[in-house]
Amino acid sequence: MSTPSRSDPEPRPWATWLLGALLLGFHGVTSLWAPQVGLPASEALLRARLRWFRQLIGGQHRRFLDAGEWERLLTSVWVHADLLHLGLNTLAIVVVGSLLERFVGPARVLTGFVVCGVLASLASYLLGPNVSDGASGAAFGLLGMTIAHGFVHRASLDPHDRSVVLRWLPGFVVLNLVLSVVLPFVDIVAHAGGLVA
Repeated sequence: MSTPSRSDPEPRPWATWLLGALLLGFHGVTSLWAPQVGLPASEALLRARLRWFRQLIGGQHRRFLDAGEWERLLTSVWVHADLLHLGLNTLAIVVVGSLLERFVGPARVLTGFVVCGVLASLASYLLGPNVSDGASGAAFGLLGMTIAHGFVHRASLDPHDRSVVLRWLPGFVVLNLVLSVVLPFVDIVAHAGGLVA
């Protein structure tokens, strides 16, 4: 697929915005459902979600996958621990996905999100902690796709896009991987798994 120049009219990144809306919507809908299991909706929406609730709505835990619940490799991508976790992942996906969608189109962004998210979850299951939720592996996957596309098509990128994709994004990835190692609550395996995927 050819890379458009910055002078071309840019289509709206509808697939990226759809992913952001689905992430936020999942959090909201599961919060509204929370009273059915004895958790106030406001607590499920605004506070850190307890592990049992995250697992109830599709979160990943090694014991569930060991029991054959492989769908959790995908469902856990939509589950977030709190609003900060949700907000950072959604922001990353919207920012990077909007750029990537301009390069490769909506179908590849949607496919990349799902495939990278599932493979990040699988990497976490095989090599990471017992519990791993969230879309950060998928976000790292979109970052990797953007950098790979930029490298392959660097000659056709305008100078601004080339600088963003080949200079700033790799630095951002390195910084985030370092933070993933330093912060004990971050799943470095899922991040690296999504990036490699």
